[in-house]
Amino acid sequence: AVWEDGSPITAADFRFTWRAIVSTPNEARPHGYELIRSVDAPDPKTAEIVLGEPYAGWPDLFGGVFGFVLKSAAFPGLENEPHPNLHRQMLDAIPFSGGPFSLVTWNKRHAVLVRNDYYYGTRAYWDQVTFVPRTDPVREVEALLKGEVDAIYPSSEVASLLPPALPPGTTWKGGGGTKLEVLWLNQHVRPLNDRMVRQALLYAIDREGLARELGAEVDPNVPDCGLVAVPSLGPWCSTQPFAAYSYDPAHARGILESDGYDCSGTPCRKDGHPLQIQYTTNGLSSLRTNAETFLIEHALPAGIRLFVKNFEIGGLFGEYGCPRSPRLPIVQCGQEASPDPTVTDLLSCDRIPTRPNEFTGLNGIGWCNPEADRLMKESDRELDPQRHLQLLDRVYELEAEDAIGLPLFVRPGLGAWRSDKIAGPIGTWIGTPYGLFFNIGDWYPATS
Repeated sequence: AVWEDGSPITAADFRFTWRAIVSTPNEARPHGYELIRSVDAPDPKTAEIVLGEPYAGWPDLFGGVFGFVLKSAAFPGLENEPHPNLHRQMLDAIPFSGGPFSLVTWNKRHAVLVRNDYYYGTRAYWDQVTFVPRTDPVREVEALLKGEVDAIYPSSEVASLLPPALPPGTTWKGGGGTKLEVLWLNQHVRPLNDRMVRQALLYAIDREGLARELGAEVDPNVPDCGLVAVPSLGPWCSTQPFAAYSYDPAHARGILESDGYDCSGTPCRKDGHPLQIQYTTNGLSSLRTNAETFLIEHALPAGIRLFVKNFEIGGLFGEYGCPRSPRLPIVQCGQEASPDPTVTDLLSCDRIPTRPNEFTGLNGIGWCNPEADRLMKESDRELDPQRHLQLLDRVYELEAEDAIGLPLFVRPGLGAWRSDKIAGPIGTWIGTPYGLFFNIGDWYPATS
């Protein structure tokens, strides 16, 4: 295996990647890499990784869905540093590649990939692939139907925009989704620091009605798995801990009344203060704002008034993940599931953003359950798959008991392409974390 310039990929690159991940502030997913004690090189083509303790997620280090290997020579002046800090690197370019393509242009207009002729795998057919942003779902569909683009991998909102019968030469495919839409509840913000209020809120959320309201844009089966697991990916949805939270406004009011609220009016009140909570989602997503509007309306009969304060944020070629601000009471956002999940990065006590950890933690909701924390870390060390699953199942139960959030729906995977222009194994990776374009190097022109 070699890099884009023909230089070999060596154990030194693995060692540099490990040091960079644990040395760069605000690195989102250092878990697992922090357990590495050394990366040795018995020879240039062998990387021997030594961990300080067993780690069930070891196959995902330097690979899998979120892992990677960095080219140490691409960072002159840092490649020999014992603690390379890359926080100012790769801000607008990735100057290396070990894959079938290399990124040569990345800006607001497009991203351009060119074939990496040194790639050790199957040579890509295309000399060049260009990705263009289409942030408006209607415009995205029009671009495909008019032949302006050859393929789209849109958000599930587009499902309602596709015509019942696509024009000749156009193909679309759906698949089980891997992005779980979650309503996260902040444990540190009043009144959500009260578990009974959180539990009442979960009974005030009409998920079944929401699935009907959103129609083809979401999977019709309401997910009751733990956070963050999806039914279509692995065995991690073997239990249904959130099934207890079906829509029941009367029960929600009963919980609040037992917690000292006066629910003779709407909203309920305590010490003269109305029960109203800020609700935040991405205002650029029509799917999310439609869901938000529906859920706010149906929470009011439960005595809970939710009010909107949305953000508008998106990436150049896709949206960012969940906001990790400890100041947001309720956040609705998507969370990508993993084939072999660990929730330690997201929900362990030491991942709560604090000054000592330089606010690098992803646990923005501030959940800290000692039993769950112990089980998460025990599951990370457990190499037996069945025991590993049992430990996570108990974590999922504790998530539901503490009412830290609620799985709302799964967004189905969807891809569409011009089958009169391109052919090959297109659509193979829809419904996986990798997505439609994962094997684009194996596509080729369609023959007439």
